[in-house]
Amino acid sequence: MKPIAVIDAPHPAYGAQWSAAGDRLAFSGGFLYGGGYLGLADAEGRRLALADEAAIAAGIAAHDEDEDEDEDEDEGPGRSARVILPALCVDDRGAWILAAACSYKWHARGPLLFRIREGAIELALAPSLPEDEDGCYLVDRAGGAWIHRGELLVRYLAGRVDDALQRFPAPPGLGADPARSALCSARIAVIDDVAWAAKNQRGIYSRRGAGAPMTPGSDLHLNLEPHGLVAFDLRDGGEPRLHATERDERSQALVRDLAGERLYAGLGDGRIVEWRIVGRDRLERVRSWAHPGGDGRGGPIARGIQALACLADGETLASAAAPGTIALWRGGARIADFALPVPWSPRGLAAHPSAPLLAVACKGRTGYEAGAVLLYDLRRAIR
Repeated sequence: MKPIAVIDAPHPAYGAQWSAAGDRLAFSGGFLYGGGYLGLADAEGRRLALADEAAIAAGIAAHDEDEDEDEDEDEGPGRSARVILPALCVDDRGAWILAAACSYKWHARGPLLFRIREGAIELALAPSLPEDEDGCYLVDRAGGAWIHRGELLVRYLAGRVDDALQRFPAPPGLGADPARSALCSARIAVIDDVAWAAKNQRGIYSRRGAGAPMTPGSDLHLNLEPHGLVAFDLRDGGEPRLHATERDERSQALVRDLAGERLYAGLGDGRIVEWRIVGRDRLERVRSWAHPGGDGRGGPIARGIQALACLADGETLASAAAPGTIALWRGGARIADFALPVPWSPRGLAAHPSAPLLAVACKGRTGYEAGAVLLYDLRRAIR
């Protein structure tokens, strides 16, 4: 299968999502040392707007009072302004885009909220990350973004279960329908006001862990299970529930179905696991299966399943594996698969909200090369 359009990107592309009307596709990315960008294209693959690294750095500097302290004459913008945008979420009006942001070398930084105004992309909000008593961030790199009921939700790597999902206030009126957002792999899945996120650290702390206390008398316990899924109840704000998975099941992609009854996790070894929602924040394992040619192969860092997406028909699941293969599934059975053109390796998926179109965010052979978003017409594959 050949792409019907190729949208050029200045650096590797990681995130993508369609607008509610399906007439615009937002995409984002960057590379190890920054190069962050946010772009807009139409449904035919024509690029409409691009906020490049310089524009984003200028916007951050305008919002960051400490930017002058971070300025480095040899490197241009300070490291706090040199960002990568690994994931995004478009609001229902198509006027706002939330981007999960990482700083230089994928370090922690707060999310970025952009406004689309007169065809241009402008940085409108750059909230700060929470810090501990010593002024250190409580979290590491960002990996997913979601706009939900007036809040900006961002998934982070964190040393405690509680910190893995950070919530930031949004301007009035912002929101993204969970069913539409489920059409892309945001690595966050919201179902019935419960946000699900993957946890991949080998040791993580929780107030109701089953492991040893962090210190004598501490209410924090070390969870020894290396991987799992965490449920955050957004209504009551209580303690998140950790669902430990098998010790080799590293969930690095996560998406929900349109009906809000299932979660699908893409693993580092190339398998896909289907979970059924039981109650508000409990899971029941249904089945697992292997993506063709995705059995842990890939580059030195990215391996296995990189992204998942649910197609608008409500029945078809798309998976992308690091070696460059896309597969389509129904009920765990493969109905089609195809390889991306050389040298592209997939990093994000986004299904059109009404048409059988799939956007694949890609990187090239190395992180220093330009990236692309490939558009595929799946009508023949899913009929």
